[in-house]
Amino acid sequence: MKKPSQMAAMTIIALALSLGSNLTAQAQSRTNRVGNQDFRNIDWQNMDPKEIQKMIQERMMESFRDRLEVTDDAEWKIIGERLSKITQARMATMADGGGMGGFGAMGFGRGGGGQGGGRGFQALLGEPSAESQALQQAIDSKASNSELKQTLAKFQEARKQKLAEVVKAQSELRRVLSPRQEAIAVLMGVLE
Repeated sequence: MKKPSQMAAMTIIALALSLGSNLTAQAQSRTNRVGNQDFRNIDWQNMDPKEIQKMIQERMMESFRDRLEVTDDAEWKIIGERLSKITQARMATMADGGGMGGFGAMGFGRGGGGQGGGRGFQALLGEPSAESQALQQAIDSKASNSELKQTLAKFQEARKQKLAEVVKAQSELRRVLSPRQEAIAVLMGVLE
């Protein structure tokens, strides 16, 4: 049986790979590939989480470009940069346990419990913020109620700022999309 961190990591990889399920026939032939990399022949367990993040990001961007029907490289440069800002802002919130059903806060592999002393699934999301780490420390040390409330308030304020960055990035993307692309982006979950 696989450890929870391995199962969670495989879940996010499967989710990223499935993004392209509705692509055109031409794009469908690349479903399991990014550039020259075939996703089926990768040793995921021994791969650096940053490399996995990069591969997932590349696959997502390829899928976004296909789904948004962007054929012009100059147009894609603008749209792609703005999409990257959205995904990075969302990853920052997920690293603190937001989104993905709170998987980021579930501690898969936390504290060196994962294989090789890593953080397992959490490592795919990036480093938690200082506020998130402080809140976890307060929980772990069974801090007093007043300390917990104070630490929680700081965490919630930091999360509000991160969510505001997602909204701002979405607004910036919306400005450069056609109405058709905006509708597609909403159905893809990129825009609200």
